Amino acid sequence: MFAGARITRPRQLAAAMAANWQAAGELVLGDGWSSLLEWASSVSDDMRSALDDVDEHFVQPRSPVDRCVCELMVRLDASAEPRFRGFVVDRPGLAQLAAESESGETAARAALDALLNSGALRALARLSGQGGLDLVAAQWERWHRMAEDYARDALGDLSRLPERQRLGDMVLRAVLDPVYRRNLNRRARELTTRRARRTAWFRALTDQDRGVHQPALDVVVVLLAALAEETRRRPPTEQDEFAAAARGLRAEVEAMVSGVPSTGDWIVAVPALPVRNRPVTVGDHLRFGRAVVGTAIAGGSFAVVAGIGAASGSSLLDGVLVGTVLLAGTASLLAGLLLPRTPLSGALLGAAKALVAGLIIAVVAAVVVGLVLGRELGVLVFWCSWVLTVFTGAVSGAVTGRTRGDVWWRVTS
Repeated sequence: MFAGARITRPRQLAAAMAANWQAAGELVLGDGWSSLLEWASSVSDDMRSALDDVDEHFVQPRSPVDRCVCELMVRLDASAEPRFRGFVVDRPGLAQLAAESESGETAARAALDALLNSGALRALARLSGQGGLDLVAAQWERWHRMAEDYARDALGDLSRLPERQRLGDMVLRAVLDPVYRRNLNRRARELTTRRARRTAWFRALTDQDRGVHQPALDVVVVLLAALAEETRRRPPTEQDEFAAAARGLRAEVEAMVSGVPSTGDWIVAVPALPVRNRPVTVGDHLRFGRAVVGTAIAGGSFAVVAGIGAASGSSLLDGVLVGTVLLAGTASLLAGLLLPRTPLSGALLGAAKALVAGLIIAVVAAVVVGLVLGRELGVLVFWCSWVLTVFTGAVSGAVTGRTRGDVWWRVTS
């Protein structure tokens, strides 16, 4: 007996289970499972062997109940129509189910989520005449996983994805329908406006080109476009800053594990921190590269101009020395910015910062002393005060360079 009906053939049971999904789940999970195995023995040895396979690989390991039901139905009737929670799930049926789910139909959405999460579509793909479903299932799962990764990389937290429940529906429709894919791509390009791209994480997202996997990215772009404009208009929240720090830390860790450390080694990861009242993103790193180049050009130009000025006001030797020191300071600044956060890089940054401040202090002190005590003593005061200021800045940078904002981990296994 199943769902109030007397069952004598496996095909009858498969049809009854497709029509009474909840009862089918109770049969798989409840005490009736052992009775079903005994009934299968009375049908044939092949049927008992098939159900023993379901028991060993799905029921006993406690696979999702929907997957267990589908595996059982496939073995009871391999020629049955693919059904899942009352819905037909062949290619046309899946397209209709995805459209109903995307429109907000609750039952359709619940069925689609369960179909994706349980892997039941892979089981139903083994039904006769449904060979294409295994390709649909594989592509759906792959694009859905990629879309979640894109959204997680952009936001730091997948739960912040607007209308996240639509993700599976849209990805499935993109898998099934070429027309939907083209319309999705066109919609994503329309939403990639200059205003939306002012949000750095959205710009980094839309700068990607995924080739045959582009629909997975297009789905995320469509869902995130409105959030990108909203983020651009509002100040960052603590959650934004935490997400940015998580993305930066993840990138640092991924970069470090390319060379696997040994047990006992210390590794350092510098989390990304908010810059200009918004999270650090890939776009910030690109701007950082341009800033480094600009710093090198500006520092070199300033060194040349300062050297010429010093030479004209004092001597050629003084001009050359001033220019050389400023060029060295520019190199120190660039090295401090590019090297990992260590006492050495801290000292370089501290020295570079003190170099400019020290130059101003030294000039003022030299002018005062030169007017009072003579030019020779003024030159001596200039160089001594400048060197002392730079040395102090380097020591301060070395002390704080290792501890400020760093996270140190020790490898234990």
